[in-house]
Amino acid sequence: MADPPPLPGKGRGLPWRSVLVLAPAQLVSWGTLYYGLTFLAGPIHEDTGWSLTQLFGALSAGLLVTALVARMVGHLMARFGARGCLTAGSIIAIVALMLIGMSPSLPVFWLGWLLAGVAMAATLYEGAFSALRELAGDQFRNGVGALAIIAGLASTLAWPLASWVVTVSDWRTAFYVFAALHAVMALPAYLSLPRRGPHPGNTTAPASATVFPSSEAPSIRLLALLAAAFALATALSATVSTQVAVLMAARGVDEHLVLWSAMLIGPMQIAARALDLVLHGAWSLERLGGLSLALPPLGLGLLLFAPAWPWVALLFAALYGAGHGLVTIVRAMIPAHLGRVQAYARITGWLAAPAHLARAL
Repeated sequence: MADPPPLPGKGRGLPWRSVLVLAPAQLVSWGTLYYGLTFLAGPIHEDTGWSLTQLFGALSAGLLVTALVARMVGHLMARFGARGCLTAGSIIAIVALMLIGMSPSLPVFWLGWLLAGVAMAATLYEGAFSALRELAGDQFRNGVGALAIIAGLASTLAWPLASWVVTVSDWRTAFYVFAALHAVMALPAYLSLPRRGPHPGNTTAPASATVFPSSEAPSIRLLALLAAAFALATALSATVSTQVAVLMAARGVDEHLVLWSAMLIGPMQIAARALDLVLHGAWSLERLGGLSLALPPLGLGLLLFAPAWPWVALLFAALYGAGHGLVTIVRAMIPAHLGRVQAYARITGWLAAPAHLARAL
């Protein structure tokens, strides 16, 4: 599958302004909403007595909410533009993280994560790439690579930050810090995006519409196959990403090596995306997709040997990080091949819903 034809838009250089506005917000969104619980689950368990199953169950419930509202969010972005949805999502994230931090009971903790699920539907890659599709013009492909490279640092920055805040204070303070990051970084970034009015032809469509304009309609079979592929890949990556510390500790990996290995995942995502940014004209999207799907399970298989050779945890992190980084590029580019700019967010919403469901499972 070749790269999409040149897209109408501004200029021919890398869309630096769009990338530099969206990248810090993506670091905050992924680092706090998706990766934030990984190194805080242990301290929460020790402080409250809530089981790890109950804690990660709350995150799973939030991701289920993300799956349920993903198509609606995609439709709203296609109809009104990404700016409003990203802004609303960041506000909801602030409320959710504050609620999680102050939760006096497990039901309140779960309620916070249900709200966080709504925020994730609006503020993770789907929303950012939809905004970039509107703003980057014919440099969308390069913009995706550059944005994904920077956002790949989310886990590398969030995990040490969470560990440090717990060391100097407690887990509740960590969630308050996360909420503050949304207020001072993500929300202003989204508010600075240009407004975009409704697209012609979309203004009368109901918010619950599940059909594409005939001129923008990929086949249902193709959408179903792509959604299934992304869901299967996401099921693996979500399990590893959110519980990487637990997985390596269970294989007898030393605590310090666990942290170093976890911190390696982000840089390896960045390295793989940087390589693709340079070489994407030399390989097809199909080949890139095959590579992105093969590397994570290969790395996970190596982790089985960790009790005898703990150093393979580093190799696991390298392979998993590289594959996880490349699949993000594939997921961003496929909707650009299937429809016009106006249809990008809607197609992304269709493909994202099963992937988020897989994350929840």
